[in-house]
Amino acid sequence: NYPALKLPADPDALASYDCIILGDTPPEDLPLADRMRLEKYVAESGGTLVILAGKRAMPMEYLKPLSNGDLDPIARLLPIQSAEMFAPQTGFPVSMTAEGKRTAFLQMEPDPGLSLE
Repeated sequence: NYPALKLPADPDALASYDCIILGDTPPEDLPLADRMRLEKYVAESGGTLVILAGKRAMPMEYLKPLSNGDLDPIARLLPIQSAEMFAPQTGFPVSMTAEGKRTAFLQMEPDPGLSLE
């Protein structure tokens, strides 16, 4: 029940998967040949690839051109034109949506006004 740390070695192995989830994996841990296999899995086989963004590598490290100037195969799969790091010094504010305000299990006090405080 642990996630795989590498793709199966058999060239046709990806065809047996309905969906592959790729986490915040740095390019040095995902060889170019495997990135090309993932692109083929999506583009030619219609496979589903879920890419999870993260703080270490995904997607920023894959948007850099390869040594030959081409786009990385993972970058060709991403719906990103340009990207920049967003890391505010003060963090992200958290607030309740209107639906959340009406949801009983999120209320900390019986009085809705006190609960919001």
